[in-house]
Amino acid sequence: MQCTHRRVLRAGWIVALVALVNLLTVQAALAAGPTITMKPVVAPRNSPPPIPHSDVLKRDAIEKFVQGGGLRAESVTA
Repeated sequence: MQCTHRRVLRAGWIVALVALVNLLTVQAALAAGPTITMKPVVAPRNSPPPIPHSDVLKRDAIEKFVQGGGLRAESVTA
């Protein structure tokens, strides 16, 4: 009976020690912060040209660009 009690007590100490080590390891991993991800920087497109938005440019400036020589020949025929 005494031997079984010591084994249970020793197993309890081992489980507590493993739990404490795991807790400290998790805390250290979380303190390191998130992983860094690399995102490529993409230049703005040039072909086809971006469509101007009416909140950025005045409407008459957009109409002058569309009706003027700002379009390529294939855009005019379309």
